[in-house]
Amino acid sequence: MHAQLFGFEFEKVEEFERMKFTDRFLWQSVLLSVAVLLTFSLSFSLASASMTETYAVNKPLTRPMLFAPGVVSTADDEFGGTFTPDGQSFYFVKRTQSTLRSNLMVICVSHYRDGQWTEPEIASFSGKYKDLDPFVSPDGAKLFFVSTRPRNANPKRDTDIWYVEKLATGWGEPKNVGAPVNSEASELSCSVTRDGTLYFVSNRKGGLGTGEL
Repeated sequence: MHAQLFGFEFEKVEEFERMKFTDRFLWQSVLLSVAVLLTFSLSFSLASASMTETYAVNKPLTRPMLFAPGVVSTADDEFGGTFTPDGQSFYFVKRTQSTLRSNLMVICVSHYRDGQWTEPEIASFSGKYKDLDPFVSPDGAKLFFVSTRPRNANPKRDTDIWYVEKLATGWGEPKNVGAPVNSEASELSCSVTRDGTLYFVSNRKGGLGTGEL
């Protein structure tokens, strides 16, 4: 089977067909992100200026505005955005129009050049597995993300936190954060402070509910 994104055909690997996200808190996170984008879309209909015109303005906006309409924000599902420290690159998750169990979920990047955002491209480390929740570290040296990619030859049903390091030629190969951060349950929604502290959501045993911070 194939799926289409940005006009290109992608073959769904066998692992995609077998993997199904069953963790309720994962989809709650996705639905919340989509709801935020829909709220922005509604607010944008009341605004007179486009995001392209206001992005470089050094003052607060008076109302929420749809981000990069027609470029980043499209008829597909976009969520989980993160900027590089210089504000010139924007990484986000894109999922094709489908049900909540869509098997095509990738991390994309758009760059701010000549006063406008470029056509998004799939990040060099993404495109094969379900990847989501990107977060660029405050120093820009690492990009953390969540993925179902296997740590060994066996396919995974849960999500782990991974990261890539910034090299002179771009991003390096994905590395699993490992234990004790990752567990046999799903980890999601990671963020990193300047001192290296990692915050994330987990569904591991021992918590008080589903999706503990």
